[in-house]
Amino acid sequence: MKIGIVINPLIEEAVRLAKKLKEKIPAPHELLFDERTARALGEKASDISEAEVVITLGGDGTVLRAHALAQDAHILAINMGDRGFLAEVKKDEAERAVELLLEKKLEVVERTRLKVEFGEKIPEALNDVVIFSAVPGKTVTLKVSVDGKKIFSFRGDGVIVSTPTGSTAYTRAAGGPIIFPGVECIVVTAICPSSKPIPPIVLPAKSRVDVEVCLPGQEGLLIVDGLERARLPHGSVVKISASESGAKFFKWGEFCRSLEKIL
Repeated sequence: MKIGIVINPLIEEAVRLAKKLKEKIPAPHELLFDERTARALGEKASDISEAEVVITLGGDGTVLRAHALAQDAHILAINMGDRGFLAEVKKDEAERAVELLLEKKLEVVERTRLKVEFGEKIPEALNDVVIFSAVPGKTVTLKVSVDGKKIFSFRGDGVIVSTPTGSTAYTRAAGGPIIFPGVECIVVTAICPSSKPIPPIVLPAKSRVDVEVCLPGQEGLLIVDGLERARLPHGSVVKISASESGAKFFKWGEFCRSLEKIL
């Protein structure tokens, strides 16, 4: 089995734990490392997109980075901080979790992802797709349509289109709802509309959301799971829908345990 390791190299404890864990993964398993992880561990970087399983050590941001690098891999996420919704395994549980992974005794759960259509192929989103103003401090005018029908247009900082997984991240910070695992939907949340408030909208998972940059002279940014993927000139339309395949995670913790920490 090809097993990738992705860490946050700025966390010294993550580096130490990763060195310990990789020694516990015997042959014939093959270890793969992304460039940042390889530098931190003194290993050779390899194509982590080939990994069947990825072990992450960091926070939710590290999980999102790993997911973008290896979209087809099953992820075991070890939390090196105080809280995390994606990184469920506590650091003192890491060795046992890896043992169970190798013994194929961990349950796998699937999380909804978002497919993004604009220009070249863009990695699918685990958390959210954000269309944001390209100029800090300036607003952007956007039109949002669902299944080809306009539902609202507004001037503001941008809009978030989120999965249930992403509802605990930027969407929550922008006033959106928290969606429990198992609920199949897409959440649309306007960011700081300049006129009247626009409530978050929960859509059926089969919906397609189109976001258009409307006003000449304004430019937007397309951000997928926190990474800028494209600049959006006037007239650009980004099409967002649920992917046919979900992201696969090894189940460890309980959602309510993580939720309690932020409420």
